Amino acid sequence: MTTDKYLVIVVGDIEPELHKFETDEQRDNAAIEHKREEGDDDGIFKLDVVDGVPVMTTYSNGFFWDAENEYDPGEYEFAYLVKCPKDDVNDAQEKRI
Repeated sequence: MTTDKYLVIVVGDIEPELHKFETDEQRDNAAIEHKREEGDDDGIFKLDVVDGVPVMTTYSNGFFWDAENEYDPGEYEFAYLVKCPKDDVNDAQEKRI
């Protein structure tokens, strides 16, 4: 199976650009760098061509947020307690999520 990896940038959501990369990491780093330099005006997409078949996917906003902000699990002190039924409605357990 052959996979070619591309980054599609739609400048101003009007003008498409196509950039080829060897690895997912290179492509992801280029997407992050573009977002840092150009902001939110451009559409940024992943394009894999697998054995000649194009598969285009999006980057989530969370992907770019995580790249800009280091996640510190100790930073979040809250938890939600919800009732989760086990076998019987009367036999519920609390679960931290």
